[in-house]
Amino acid sequence: KATVSVLNWQVHAPCVAPHLSSPMAEVGDALQAAAAAEGVKNYTGAYDTLKACVAGPGAGHPTALWRFAEACNNVIEDKPKETGAWRLGIINEGLASTEKCFEVEAENGACHRWRAVLGSKWGDMQSMGVKIKNSYKVREHAERAIAADPTDGVAHHLLGAFCYHVANISWVERKVAAALFKDPPQATFEEAAEHLKTAHELTPNFIRNALLLGDTHKALNDKPGMKRWYMACTRMKPTCALEKTQWYECEEKRRNCFPQNAQWG
Repeated sequence: KATVSVLNWQVHAPCVAPHLSSPMAEVGDALQAAAAAEGVKNYTGAYDTLKACVAGPGAGHPTALWRFAEACNNVIEDKPKETGAWRLGIINEGLASTEKCFEVEAENGACHRWRAVLGSKWGDMQSMGVKIKNSYKVREHAERAIAADPTDGVAHHLLGAFCYHVANISWVERKVAAALFKDPPQATFEEAAEHLKTAHELTPNFIRNALLLGDTHKALNDKPGMKRWYMACTRMKPTCALEKTQWYECEEKRRNCFPQNAQWG
């Protein structure tokens, strides 16, 4: 497998054998075409190619199905200014594709990763109660992705994000969680930092992860740690529109926390 970087999620493009039966050859061609499109940041082209694939010869092909879910995530992140309705529609397409993949391979680690990623985005667009319930599913899929591949930095990031948001939950959210669950989720900022640092070790150029590490150390009142991770974040190069937004968010937080430093030394 050849490693490629798509919006810094670090994916593995499948290597396709040149002489396959006709349906498999069509799937292989689609996977290669999508990887080529992503290589030149044509995420809409990759999405269109894989959507056609899973509607045809790739309907029962696990790799095609999880790659389409990934393509849904990429096209969303490349177009952060699109409407919420548009985003939710693409997210639902990706989630449906992961469910079809699980019907073929229940423990497909890559599929669990993208189910967690898209599930997290879906939850962010829901009411408080639904979002809290959904967070358990996100955590479950992230854990299953790590069980299949312990080197999955994205899955470790998702667990870190889960711990951060649980530790940072408001009083109102705690009351809602207590009403929904017999044992509401518990987590600490220290646990969040541990998962996020593992994610950084596995996927170093990961802007959203470094930004959240800075936020986590801020919550821990650890100014050196906060400065270190905000610095690391602003030294990374954004690869899509969403990451540019996250980069500027980090830069603003850095300037607000350390106004005496106009630039990093």
